[in-house]
Amino acid sequence: MENNNQIIHQKEESKSFDGDEKYFSRNVKVNMLFEATPSMCFSGALVSFEKGARTAWHTHPKGQRLIVTEGVGYTQEWGKPIQIFQKSDTIICSPNIKHWQEASKYLGVLYFTHKSR
Repeated sequence: MENNNQIIHQKEESKSFDGDEKYFSRNVKVNMLFEATPSMCFSGALVSFEKGARTAWHTHPKGQRLIVTEGVGYTQEWGKPIQIFQKSDTIICSPNIKHWQEASKYLGVLYFTHKSR
């Protein structure tokens, strides 16, 4: 429903699902907090990785922003060294950059992802 009001999405309204095996290894949970709308062209989700879980190499046509809320993990941009990220870090990935993310083997990772549509 599109309107000009402030909207509160209740926790119970969130859509949660397991990460698709085509894009994730091991146990990854995605909790969609809000979807893009015609007047708000971005979506937001909390993504939880168990220890050692990772994404496949992938890109985002309009980029991606991550705010790490728990844990320690790794990310790598195609052809560049692996980088470590941890709680309170922000990751900004420019459009069409091939990359992956992974939780450390000792700690899982939880991050908020914000993607434009």
